[in-house]
Amino acid sequence: MYKIDNIKAKLSANDRIRLLYHKTILKIKNRNVKRDCKEDRKVIDKAILDMKNFGKSSKKRLLVAGCVGLCPKTAFLAKLNAALPPDYDVVLLLENNVSYYSLDNQKYPNVTDEEYIALKQFIVPKLFGKNNYRPYAQVEILPETKKLLQEKPFLNEAAMNLYIRHFDMRKDYAEYFAIRSYDYLNQVIEALHPDCVMLWNQFFAFHHIFEGVCRERGIKCTYFEFGVLPGTYAIEAMGQMGESYPAQKYAEFANLNVSDEEIERADEVWRYIKENRINRKEQPKRDISKILKKKLIKGRPTIFVAGQNDYESGVCPYTEHTRKYHSPIFESSDDVVEYLAKLAKKNRWNLIYKMHPLVTRYCLPKHFSGNVIILNDVDINDLIEVSDLTITILSQTGYVALFNEKPVLMLGYTQLRGKGCNYEAFKKENIEPQIELALNNGFTKDQKNNFRKHIAQICKYYVYEDEWFEKKIAYGKCMEECVLQIIDYMEGRIL
Repeated sequence: MYKIDNIKAKLSANDRIRLLYHKTILKIKNRNVKRDCKEDRKVIDKAILDMKNFGKSSKKRLLVAGCVGLCPKTAFLAKLNAALPPDYDVVLLLENNVSYYSLDNQKYPNVTDEEYIALKQFIVPKLFGKNNYRPYAQVEILPETKKLLQEKPFLNEAAMNLYIRHFDMRKDYAEYFAIRSYDYLNQVIEALHPDCVMLWNQFFAFHHIFEGVCRERGIKCTYFEFGVLPGTYAIEAMGQMGESYPAQKYAEFANLNVSDEEIERADEVWRYIKENRINRKEQPKRDISKILKKKLIKGRPTIFVAGQNDYESGVCPYTEHTRKYHSPIFESSDDVVEYLAKLAKKNRWNLIYKMHPLVTRYCLPKHFSGNVIILNDVDINDLIEVSDLTITILSQTGYVALFNEKPVLMLGYTQLRGKGCNYEAFKKENIEPQIELALNNGFTKDQKNNFRKHIAQICKYYVYEDEWFEKKIAYGKCMEECVLQIIDYMEGRIL
């Protein structure tokens, strides 16, 4: 029997230790809690019945799944639905457990009540909501049901993703989530009959399973996410991050034609983003000058490592697919820091590490050697400004650093691959030489010119404008072009 008072007495007031203490208490509290599987089945059956009653009256249907409710994404999708031909419709499968719209609380302009209402919504059962689980709860899985995990690798990969991500989730619960998701999503397809499925965030475990279900059923699966330029969206056919068109066909994308006028416009976009410190997400307000003054050793180059969300970036679990399309060397952001800590000690570099916000929220922190300066909950721009080089596997912080005209070293594959905007090291033996090269040469004139061209290509060929993002200039493709792309997907003209 655990003695909570004894545990508590041994813990310091450190924030990380408090997190561990909190989870320890939950483990004790929930040690005998079992998931009510019968109730789950009832909830799922009711949800599917609602979908069957809705049916399908349109010729073509786009089913959008993800956390796309009560946010600007909803407005974008409502306008898309309104702009599609009359025999097409868009249906939302919401995972944030809220109604996407209330006529009494319209948040986003330029979308009519009728356009919002026409966007049909279904909310997934709470079992499948992101991070919606009871820590350490148990569940019983029948052996014949568990065989699915062996027969379908994508189910096992999704279960492993959840199990590794959540240190307070039992393995049998993660497997139960995967098996139940597979059953539910197959019923969703049968009830709603989509011609195309669009996933917000390809790499969430639930979506990895949805992608597998679509593949088995021969349904086109596409992907929807924030664009690499703040204030834009990207809609992908091939996949996201290292699986995207600019990453997989990097030489082809780098050679796409842009005019001198479009490059001049890219300069204006670049200048606006840099001067106004525009980011995809609002940054914390925190003065770190005193911390940096105390931690940084004067006269030494400073390297900043930006961690990505390993669990929603195609990195976890680490497979051959990961090695080919995302991270050819490292299995996690923490692995990068451990490796660089040794190089930093050897070469007398300052080393700063910022973890991804979602990783700090849900995962236990890792202990690093004393020369690693960990700074979380800070403005990413501040860390870039004080650093001589930004390094990441595949965080979009690489773009933020380039907007700030700072050199970047990429250790994995993103839309920046092969564009000549940054330094690259896709083999471990190349990392140290590339760091030295970047520290000596900085952000070069050629890299700057290539990045200017890349911005122009991104605006012309890749991203769509989010008109509900707070900014004073417009950039990216328009809704009419988005409609044409969606129709091509649904008609099978883009594979």
